[in-house]
Amino acid sequence: DVCSSDLAGRPPLLPDVHFYHAPDSHGQVSALAAVLDNLLKRGVPADERIAIVLPSPETLFPVIHFALSLLPGDSYNIALGYPLERTPVVGFLGGAMDLVASMVNGKCSTREYLRFVLHPYIKNIRFGRRSDVSRMFFHALEDRLVGSRPNALFSLEELEADDDFFGAASDLLLTVDDQATPARLKEFLTAVHTNTVRRLAKVGSLGEFAANAAGVLRSVFDQSTANLHPFSQRYLEQLLELLTGIASSLLASRTFADPAGCFSFLRSLLSNEAVPFPGTPLHGVQVLGLIETRNLTFDTVFVLDATDDVLPGARREGMFLTEPVRQMLGMA
Repeated sequence: DVCSSDLAGRPPLLPDVHFYHAPDSHGQVSALAAVLDNLLKRGVPADERIAIVLPSPETLFPVIHFALSLLPGDSYNIALGYPLERTPVVGFLGGAMDLVASMVNGKCSTREYLRFVLHPYIKNIRFGRRSDVSRMFFHALEDRLVGSRPNALFSLEELEADDDFFGAASDLLLTVDDQATPARLKEFLTAVHTNTVRRLAKVGSLGEFAANAAGVLRSVFDQSTANLHPFSQRYLEQLLELLTGIASSLLASRTFADPAGCFSFLRSLLSNEAVPFPGTPLHGVQVLGLIETRNLTFDTVFVLDATDDVLPGARREGMFLTEPVRQMLGMA
């Protein structure tokens, strides 16, 4: 307790507290980076006596990229989990599930389809060894769909049979890759559909869905530049572990009438999952959540997101009773 006297009877040591105002999360992270930079210039060691406390895990990645980047990679330890549902890997899988769930009689809308194929993981699936050709191809496909059928439903098979599009795309891409023939481009798009949307759309047991979803992720990570993104491998491993657990669980044989039931089940599980960041405790600057700070002592502590909606946080009540009923019972 920093406010109590020590055993020698000396007066209590009170903490030196500073408040920094910022308009948003990026502003407070910039302020943190400036203070850290000042400490380093003054020769203060970046060690375990410094803690950065993040009551809201959403702030973690701005802190990593803009504040911790000032420190050597081995001079900080992250000891809090990041919500798995907020990671790009889950965002990609969610986009694929949204596309499948929105399909009507095997046909999808232009908006949902483009949202899926223009995801960085998909549009960077390599054509041969080149992802730049793939990006040009998918943006050409975007122009085609927006220009010809902006509000129409279409099947994947109709798109794969559009020879006029593949011919026009080939004329554009042959200037950068002599392998971009109409036949090769059609084969490429068909493979993308087969390895992702068609695989995920197979209605079966929950275990089969989990295995298919894992197959989609492995296929995309093997064939695109997704595995080059920071922390993507860690996200993938965590999600694959969850899907493997579903496939081997007692619920694996459970069936649903359509894929939407499987998607809803997976999303409910993801809401409780966090990605751990392994590190070396007691070495380097400690990046912690509020719970991880219990019974620990530091010389310097930075607390971010110190706003009343985070600390102590808005009170949330389960509204099992409607507001009029609560008023009648005197509970409002």
